[in-house]
Amino acid sequence: MMKRIILSRHGVRYPFEFRDKFKNIFSKDIVNWNYDSTLNANLTNKGALLELLFAKFLRKYLCINNDNTINIVANSTSRTYETARLLSLGLVPGRQINIECSDLSFAKRDPWFEFNYPNQSYINNDRVNEFDQKAAKLGIYDKFKEIFNLDNECLYMQSNTTLSYAEGEWLKPSGKLFYSSSTSDVMQSMFYDGFKESEIFRSQDFISDLKLILKAKDFVIDLIWNNPKLALESDKNIYQLLKSCFYSNSDLNILVGHDTNIATVLGVLGIEVPELNQLEKYPIGSKLIFSVYDDKSFDLELAYFDYQDIRNFNVNIEPKVVSLGSKLKLK
Repeated sequence: MMKRIILSRHGVRYPFEFRDKFKNIFSKDIVNWNYDSTLNANLTNKGALLELLFAKFLRKYLCINNDNTINIVANSTSRTYETARLLSLGLVPGRQINIECSDLSFAKRDPWFEFNYPNQSYINNDRVNEFDQKAAKLGIYDKFKEIFNLDNECLYMQSNTTLSYAEGEWLKPSGKLFYSSSTSDVMQSMFYDGFKESEIFRSQDFISDLKLILKAKDFVIDLIWNNPKLALESDKNIYQLLKSCFYSNSDLNILVGHDTNIATVLGVLGIEVPELNQLEKYPIGSKLIFSVYDDKSFDLELAYFDYQDIRNFNVNIEPKVVSLGSKLKLK
């Protein structure tokens, strides 16, 4: 078997806690979704089933059998660990695979999946302004005002986009671009959960508007996590972890992290995601598949479920796979 490495996003999840935050930003309730708050950021039942289906597909697509050596590392969050568990279950049913996870209490993130800015010099304020202006020009901020009928005096309308470095903490993002990103993420989660479009926000062309506001999330991910200089100059991050997998003895290495991790890796490799006509640039549950040759060059594919298949779930759906390049080299 050819050596394979998979870098996976976690599957479809509930949102992060948003109620108080949104009230503060928009000066009103814009979301009506009452679920058990202990489920915040955990996989949904649909998300779990999708990962099992994905694993079943990968078993066939990559010709995995029960004799293959498989190594799995998951970030220490519930959603990434559960995704890893479900992938292992679907890839080799009946076989127990140990999942490496740095903290099973999920209290502390694994630094290999984090992206720590050591100082201000890695923040490019021109880039912050560029993404902010791009969002404004595309009409993202105006669209928020329209679909949620926002008052000009609310924090969202009054805010400016800034990204600053905080000593001893993580970055401090603030303002319209970041507010748009976290809000659009909740709207997408509602869409996948099966809410009627009219219950999510009012729109003449719902999918087009959802895709538009989710571009704010794409911009934020690329702004912060697509930073090749930082990825190559810091000791611990997803690219360095991925690189080590090229030298492991396992037939298949699986790393389960986040869309941010995929952005970091593709940024270092200098690969643009083609227009997939999906809701996000790095689709939920998507996976980078590396097929590694003896000389450590590799073919790269991106596999993901179409957003309509996630919304209208049935057990016969299969992921789409697109090539991102062949005989590529690590940096």
